[in-house]
Amino acid sequence: MTEDPQPCRLAGPALGPLLERLLDKDPSRRPDPAAIRTVLRSVAVDPAAAVVLAPAEDLAVMDPHTGGHTVALAPAPSPAPSLLARSLAWTGLCLVIFVVTATAVALARGA
Repeated sequence: MTEDPQPCRLAGPALGPLLERLLDKDPSRRPDPAAIRTVLRSVAVDPAAAVVLAPAEDLAVMDPHTGGHTVALAPAPSPAPSLLARSLAWTGLCLVIFVVTATAVALARGA
């Protein structure tokens, strides 16, 4: 936590500098979301692209909080379970309830 991170040797010419800047201890020196998006989009198109970020010293001082850039994703739709799967699940549930009830009754009679 107190040492600087190791250089990102395998990240490539575009992602390496971006990752190093994202790991900067000073939040004001980290790239803004637009710069990150630009680099990631260019790398998605051409992984060998050499996108140059402006040096951290040239950036204006930014607000260090995240700004609430959280994105909620809807869960992927899953197919409905088959009749056999539902029947097996219901049978298993009934069996578990029966075993728990029988055990409780046996313990109550033995006590």
